[in-house]
Amino acid sequence: MKKLTFIGFLIVLVVLIVLGIYFFTRPKVEKPAEKAEVAPVVPKKEIIADFKAPGELQMIPHKTNNVEGKVYISNDVLELYYLNDLKKRDIFAFYIPVNKPDVKTLLFKVRIQPGTYFTVDVTVNGQLVSPRTINYYKGTGDWEELSIPIGGTLNAFSFSIGEPSDKETQKDYKIEIDWIEIVAI
Repeated sequence: MKKLTFIGFLIVLVVLIVLGIYFFTRPKVEKPAEKAEVAPVVPKKEIIADFKAPGELQMIPHKTNNVEGKVYISNDVLELYYLNDLKKRDIFAFYIPVNKPDVKTLLFKVRIQPGTYFTVDVTVNGQLVSPRTINYYKGTGDWEELSIPIGGTLNAFSFSIGEPSDKETQKDYKIEIDWIEIVAI
């Protein structure tokens, strides 16, 4: 009888050890979180120019310019203007070197006089991007925010007002730029 009691004791002991190992080594099941809070990703923006300080943007007249236009700042807004020469196709452009790495987007806040054509060329990672994102764009006459995807190092950009053909009969062309900014990657 003692032998049977001892075997029963061993069986109970083994069962308790196995149960103990099971309960102490099993993964803990945690209650799922009510709602995970994720901080929003805020894009890093940098204003390249807001035209509040003279000379904040290096603007180089483009070699293709073939009209006598005017460039001036009025009420912190850059204005480009020229009278149309009806005898030829006109262009009035400026080149802006920037060399900013890790740029996601280039943004402009512009007002384009109805009938004016606005074009932007960008050089990214040492290459002129083709086709243009903004090419002979006719604005609404209201303030608009225009964006150009970059996705790398923005080396330079140029903006111009000009005609897509020599058949344009508009008297004059004008754009106003309130600010230019970049959004980092």
